[in-house]
Amino acid sequence: MLKFIDTCMKKDNYLVLLLAGDGNRLRKDIDEKKQFHLILNKPLFLYPLISFIKSNAFKKYLLVISKSDEELVKKNLQDNRIDTKDIIFIYGGKTRNESVKNAISYLTDKANDDDKIFIHDSARAIISIKTIYKLVDAINKNDFITSAFPIYDSIILKDKLEYINRDNCYRVSTPQAFSLDVIKKCYEKYDDKATDDYSKAIKLEGNYKTDIVNIPSISFKVTTIDDLIMLESIIKNNKEYQI
Repeated sequence: MLKFIDTCMKKDNYLVLLLAGDGNRLRKDIDEKKQFHLILNKPLFLYPLISFIKSNAFKKYLLVISKSDEELVKKNLQDNRIDTKDIIFIYGGKTRNESVKNAISYLTDKANDDDKIFIHDSARAIISIKTIYKLVDAINKNDFITSAFPIYDSIILKDKLEYINRDNCYRVSTPQAFSLDVIKKCYEKYDDKATDDYSKAIKLEGNYKTDIVNIPSISFKVTTIDDLIMLESIIKNNKEYQI
């Protein structure tokens, strides 16, 4: 493991952590943005951030935030004694695409084209250091990757009443990782309303290498109150996920 950590440290990996969203689907159930909801007195966004920091695999951590949340984010970091020397604050846009684009614009003259950019939704709170290393290893062998987990339920197309073979179906997740050159091209060519960035990358023309990396389904995204209740239960009952 130490040898692998050394390998990670030789690479210039950057994390883009997205926490500028409003979380409208949950606002009717909680009186705050979900990324600031407290679990064991820690805001939700700190759970993935601390995992990435502890991995020692990243050069800088870009926190994409709403300008109105800047003081709250900084206070949470200070209250939890998070060293901010390698943290950069980027103002997000009205959409996820605009927020990622702002981060990529910042990195364009700060990083090299072959540096690796990891993009992660802060609402996916649980990500282990082991999973982070697995993804670092994968992006070092590819031009872009996505994390995902298999689907075990039956899937039916409602309009056609047809079942889909689930053996080749995956739930796309984050982190997703790209060389800076690739993610820049994605936003130059496909600045659309895509729900994730891997969907842009696979449309690029060229001889690119890619992979879909299977990660634990516990890295689910908090979208509904049921998700939040499940996340709270998992963290409260498993010390390995506590920070």
